Amino acid sequence: MNKHGGTFGDAGCFSFYPTKNITVLGEGGMIITNNEKLAKKMRKIVNHGEEGDIPM
Repeated sequence: MNKHGGTFGDAGCFSFYPTKNITVLGEGGMIITNNEKLAKKMRKIVNHGEEGDIPM
C-alpha cells in the first residue's frame, strides 16, 4: 500500500500522549476524516453533545 498513515479508511486517529514523540503537554489526540457526516458526529462527541462552533 502506498498511502500515508491516516489517509485510508473512514477515519484516522492519532494519539499525542506525553510519552510519545509528538505531545501536547498532557493527553490529547486528533481524528481525521473526509466524510462530512462522520466529522459532524465526531465534533458532537468531542464537544459532549453540543452543536455549533467548537473552539479549536
